[in-house]
Amino acid sequence: QISILQLIASGQQAFQTSELHATQYIHASCTGFNGCQAVSLEAPHVEVSCETNHACGAVDVTAQTLHFASGHPFSGATAIISATHADVYCTNDRSCNDLDYTGGSGGTLQLTCGFSYSCNIASFDLASSTQATASCTSQYSCFGVNWNFGAASSFVLDCNADFSCRSTQIHFPATIQDVSIHCEGFNACDNLLLDYGDSGSATNTINIYCGTDQQSCKSLSVAVTGAGTSVIQIHVTCDTHQDTCSGLQLPSIQQGLIRLTCIGSGCNNIHASLQGFCTSTPSRCCCETSTPAWCTTCP
Repeated sequence: QISILQLIASGQQAFQTSELHATQYIHASCTGFNGCQAVSLEAPHVEVSCETNHACGAVDVTAQTLHFASGHPFSGATAIISATHADVYCTNDRSCNDLDYTGGSGGTLQLTCGFSYSCNIASFDLASSTQATASCTSQYSCFGVNWNFGAASSFVLDCNADFSCRSTQIHFPATIQDVSIHCEGFNACDNLLLDYGDSGSATNTINIYCGTDQQSCKSLSVAVTGAGTSVIQIHVTCDTHQDTCSGLQLPSIQQGLIRLTCIGSGCNNIHASLQGFCTSTPSRCCCETSTPAWCTTCP
């Protein structure tokens, strides 16, 4: 058995459809057209670099720890990755388009999507107790990404460009350890959905920052389903612009508190259903800094 394998796929279709295994480590440098097309790589530790167009289309990677860097598109063929601990860097337009990632229990994921559509409609299925961080720093860089988390996981999502996380969906079927979402840019989190299927009794914290750009959290919604008895703490900052939180929808929670930080006119156009909940249930909703008429001041 091979313990350490270094793969340099510099020629056209150099290792196409190969199955490569190592007992310790694989390093794959895919520089040729279709050089690693449909290659299967399996080892405890794997590094993959996709350096030309179509170099890593349909690549299949299984590892405990993974460093994956894609600088070019997959040519419409989904890359499939299974890992427990991973750093994934998508460093060109559509470079990780339609990526399919599965994470192991107790794992970590650091995702960087730095160019237009670089992680477009990617899918991440993460097991329980996962700690994940995603940075989306260009227009549409995380458009339509689908996140599915196991119980007791935490997630930090930075959406720092126009439309960067538009139509992203985040699903937590059970207890949330901690979630932070930062939206900075025109329509940065437009139509983003955080869906929490409450099935426990813990205290769960959700922090959302809606930046000063127009409609940075337009139509962002948090939905709670399930029959659990969790205490849910939701803190949303609506910063300055009157349309920053335009259409923001939060759940009518049974236990816990919705805390709104309204800077300037940031809370002016929040969805009517949230205004109604805050008016009728002041013990579950309060506002800091600048208090609209429909919201009581936080103690």
